[in-house]
Amino acid sequence: RMNQGYGPLVIRAKLSQRGIPGHLIQSAIRGLQVDWALQAEQVIHKRFNCEDISDPDQKVVAKIARFIQARGFVPSDAVRALKNARLNLEQ
Repeated sequence: RMNQGYGPLVIRAKLSQRGIPGHLIQSAIRGLQVDWALQAEQVIHKRFNCEDISDPDQKVVAKIARFIQARGFVPSDAVRALKNARLNLEQ
């Protein structure tokens, strides 16, 4: 799921649905040692075009944030990912 652009919350939920104990899920996710904000940034670049990413309009920002959170990323990672995506566009 991580390689398909999903974040830790969705991964946790899917594993829990399959009956895997919470402590094993937590241990496995920690063991991945993933920069979730970087993962979310990659998802943003795949899904949205440059104009959307650089658009300062709050509606567009909210749309991107909702999409990232729906993919299972925590809000702080979504915000950081969008900020980094914008910085990378400027470079």
